[in-house]
Amino acid sequence: MKKLVSRLFVLIICLTPALANAGLGSLISNGDFEYPVIDNYYLTVKAGQPGLTGWSVGETSIDIVRTIPGHPNWSHTGYQAVDLAGTSGPGSIYQNIATTPGTTYKLTFSVSSNADQANGFSDSLQVYWAGTRLGTYSSPLPGTWDTYTIYVTATAASTELKFYTPISTNQGPLLDSVSVSAVPLPPAAWLLMSGLIGFVAVRRRFRK
Repeated sequence: MKKLVSRLFVLIICLTPALANAGLGSLISNGDFEYPVIDNYYLTVKAGQPGLTGWSVGETSIDIVRTIPGHPNWSHTGYQAVDLAGTSGPGSIYQNIATTPGTTYKLTFSVSSNADQANGFSDSLQVYWAGTRLGTYSSPLPGTWDTYTIYVTATAASTELKFYTPISTNQGPLLDSVSVSAVPLPPAAWLLMSGLIGFVAVRRRFRK
């Protein structure tokens, strides 16, 4: 019986990180790219510069773009988005987020194209999780947005999320509404946890 109780405690400990993460909001900082607030319709941030709150910029540069009177709607939510092909590209942004090994996360992001373009861009956006490419995505016509959802599993306590475009001109795919959140445990898992905790509590009481 002692071995059984010990194993139950180990199982509870293993499930605790997932329980702690369940139901939390996005782990991404500045996923809507609303900071810093820019006072023009775009601001170029070059690789290595700390110009995009919460994110690091790689490759050549990116542009923070803002919807202002007289210009098209360049954002999916809020007022700002990121053109990954800065002035000029290619460009990338990446952020390290705190994760729990073995936990599944829901990654969502929205993609459009620079409003100065008449068409979208084919295979213009690459997404990486912990250095592994999750996929390559095309950006739709300017003014329209495609939202993607990907489920990923963490293998470390810190995971890098990266978005990259190979486009080397001044205009490319727009990125907005980036979110990463832990997938809540299913109801059956909560019932299992409740049963295990109850069993351990009863077992301890009878031993007194």
